[in-house]
Amino acid sequence: MIRLFALKSIAICILVIGATFAQAQDTLRIAPAFTLSDIHGNKVSLSDFKGKVVYLDFWASWCGPCVAEIPHSKKLQKQFKDNTDIVFINISLDRDTTQWKKKVESKSMMGVQLLSPKGLESDVINNYDLKSIPRFIIINRQGKIVDYDAKRPSQKVDEDLARILAQ
Repeated sequence: MIRLFALKSIAICILVIGATFAQAQDTLRIAPAFTLSDIHGNKVSLSDFKGKVVYLDFWASWCGPCVAEIPHSKKLQKQFKDNTDIVFINISLDRDTTQWKKKVESKSMMGVQLLSPKGLESDVINNYDLKSIPRFIIINRQGKIVDYDAKRPSQKVDEDLARILAQ
C-alpha cells in the first residue's frame, strides 16, 4: 500500500515537472508574426519592432475588464515614455471598426493601435492560441515570448518590463 502510494506520488511529480518544462519551453518560442491595420489604415507588422521589447494587449471595446485596464495602461506607458526600447501594441478584436475607433479616441489611448477585424476568429487569435481577453503578452528583443500570460497594467507589470529591458 505504501509502495503504491509512493509510486503514484513519483508519477504525479514527473507529470508536474514535465508540464512545467513544456510550458517554459512554449513560453520561449518565437512570437507568431502578424500584420494588421492601425487606426489610420496603415499596415503594421510585429517585425517592424524587431529589437524592442513588446507588450501586447489583446482587448475589445465591448470587454469591460479590457476597458478598465486603459487608465492603468496609459500610466504604464507614461512611465516608459522615454525608453525607446519598448513598444506597447494594443490589438483590438472588435468587428465594428467605428466602435473601436470611438473607444480609442474617447479614452485617448496611447501606443500602437491595431485592429484584428475578424474578432475572436482572427488568425492572430489562433496563432497566439488565445482563449479569452484581456490578455497581455511580453515579447523580448529576440522576438521570443517571455511571458504568455503577463500581468495586467494594473498589476505592477512595470517591474517585469524593467527586468526584461535590462537583459
